[in-house]
Amino acid sequence: MRHLFLLICFIALFLFVSCIPDEESICFPENLIYFRTTSKMDSVHFFLNEEQICFQEKIMNNGRCKNCKEIKGILGEYVICQTSVDSGFLSTLPYNQNAVDVCLVSDDFPIWTTYECTINEKLYGKTLDSSILSLHLFSENVIKSIESKITIQSGAQYNVIAEEDTAKWYSHTQETIDILKWNTIGCFNDFCIGEKTRPLGEACYDK
Repeated sequence: MRHLFLLICFIALFLFVSCIPDEESICFPENLIYFRTTSKMDSVHFFLNEEQICFQEKIMNNGRCKNCKEIKGILGEYVICQTSVDSGFLSTLPYNQNAVDVCLVSDDFPIWTTYECTINEKLYGKTLDSSILSLHLFSENVIKSIESKITIQSGAQYNVIAEEDTAKWYSHTQETIDILKWNTIGCFNDFCIGEKTRPLGEACYDK
């Protein structure tokens, strides 16, 4: 009788699971592009093939982004710094004055301002592979362009950093910040670009 009961439970469970519709999804290649600096920066504009990406404002509602599936790339701004004298670890904090105030600044651990552009082929509307990356930097009414002539690879991530800051950034250990496996692929207009592959490098959406 016990075996019959278990068999009935198994069949019922199988029928229940089989009735749940499959959550099919479709995935698109995605790239992450970082710009990091220890200098004062008002804003950074990202371009692929001279087309601006990651510039539209996110619309937030109850902590959720309402338009992130439609805008042409998602821009994130944050600071990376040391927040405790007892720890060599770097903390990632929101981009605002309150966050900067808790940072402990030293020659070994400056404040890194980071602009992160997340773009995938669904948001971009075309292939990302072999697109030419360029940036416009805005600081105290001065505009500087980084015309890299670098063609990006789908699914990879890129780190753009001032040439004078590269030694300091790449001196951080694995324990403080993930900087391993960056491959410098070129320097342009006093800035260098590093590249590394991502385990997945894609964004998935429900069909």
